Amino acid sequence: ASTRTDRWLRVAADVINATVSFADITGLTCPVENGKTYNFEAHLFHFENATTTGPRFGINGPTLTNVQVNGYDVVVSGVDTTTMRSGSAQAVDTSYVGASLTGRITTPALALFSGQFTAGANGTFAVRSQSEIAVAAGVTVRAGSWCHVWEPTG
Repeated sequence: ASTRTDRWLRVAADVINATVSFADITGLTCPVENGKTYNFEAHLFHFENATTTGPRFGINGPTLTNVQVNGYDVVVSGVDTTTMRSGSAQAVDTSYVGASLTGRITTPALALFSGQFTAGANGTFAVRSQSEIAVAAGVTVRAGSWCHVWEPTG
């Protein structure tokens, strides 16, 4: 009998991406098997180096099909108002929050996203980040960020 995947992943130390290319977030990867469907939920504590750039988050893996990612992120935080941004994606290395998040806050914020996919091959699932513009310390994913990956029952 096959064992069901139920993995809790955690970022042990801050992970920085200063490029406009998606890169795996260290600690947020796990093996997946061909033909199996998985659910995931990620909580990413993050900040940017300036209000002129924003983060992008997505997933990747071995030939993923039936990809659905939905989530939201804090764009501007204030004492009386907070601006949120939400969206969805149906492909790997595609940000669920769209193309531009300038005007970001430079103090820690929280991005929440979840979804499902079917693995089309054995390989590694990864939660990924990307900076909107190439700049030193473009987006930092904080230690303590996490992702839960599991195979649904039924």
